Amino acid sequence: GLGYFIRYKSKLDTRLRELAILQVGWLARSPYEGSHHIKLGDEFGVTDADIEALIADTAGKSTSFGPVERLVLSAAREATRDGAVSLATFEALQKHLANDLMIDLVMTSAFYNAVVRVLATSQLRLGVCIVSSYEMHPVKMANALLTLNEYAKGRAGLVIGGGGEWMLRLGMKTDKRI
Repeated sequence: GLGYFIRYKSKLDTRLRELAILQVGWLARSPYEGSHHIKLGDEFGVTDADIEALIADTAGKSTSFGPVERLVLSAAREATRDGAVSLATFEALQKHLANDLMIDLVMTSAFYNAVVRVLATSQLRLGVCIVSSYEMHPVKMANALLTLNEYAKGRAGLVIGGGGEWMLRLGMKTDKRI
């Protein structure tokens, strides 16, 4: 689906993608998106300083972000607050991103705006993520679950998978699932 495309097939720079997702999550005050994408963002080059700068940029304060990062955050903010990216922001971004990357950015912001609204529905259970027992130690799994459960007011869940795509990338056969 679209989530798979955004994560694995989009040509948008992964750091910019994660900054846009984190911006949506921050504005929506989504504990799930915050916790989940801070971890993912770390894997794609988003630093703690970037998170602090995102918060400052959202508040209108000056940051160390360059023009592309500021425009990506503006686009994600506008999509979240106004339901669309303004013409001025879109045209400014077009000077830095090709048309296919612009589409990927707008689709990413729109998709994660839908995700945070679905997750905010209190009747839905939240999942930490699908975790492979080959990739994360059980103590770290438990810590992640307990942290999210606290933020999610008892609505967290954990799914442990058998490795999937990462196992294949490591050249390991996955004939047996655990």
